[in-house]
Amino acid sequence: MMTGFEKSNGKRYSDHYYLLEWRNHRGVDEGLAHISRGGRLLSYDPGLVVWYVDEGYDNNWTGVHPGEGFLGVVDADQHTLKWSGNTTASTRYQVHDAAFSLQKGASFRVAINGSQLIDNDTSPTPVFDDSRSYDNKGAVDAGRNVPNYGLKIRVIGESADRTAARVLIYR
Repeated sequence: MMTGFEKSNGKRYSDHYYLLEWRNHRGVDEGLAHISRGGRLLSYDPGLVVWYVDEGYDNNWTGVHPGEGFLGVVDADQHTLKWSGNTTASTRYQVHDAAFSLQKGASFRVAINGSQLIDNDTSPTPVFDDSRSYDNKGAVDAGRNVPNYGLKIRVIGESADRTAARVLIYR
């Protein structure tokens, strides 16, 4: 064996897990309701944000390892947003509707330097299912690769003011 090298079976094991966050537009999340972009307000939708943690990584350099990294949001809406000039929008715009919810999301329109970004897809997505793809092939920096264990997380109820929810976790 050469110095500094070790024999490997090609597998790497690391701790990985999900974090669930109920996000709304109150308290520490109040600022998510009104972020100014292009003279308009961009709002990050309230709901259940699913984060995936993979301790096998010490960074989030998705340009080097698309869909992988230490910590990333699993985006409920996998529609790739593109500016009117057909340029893919950055992650900050892609994940505005990342939350899982029983409620419709907010549509938005942003205009910067003569180009427009419009998202009218407001369909609710109440279920995270790890057998689905969340890798966003059109915007790989915004995508997240998740393992398939048969895990499902469903939003089954939300309070009227969206400050609380009931969530079912099952396989």
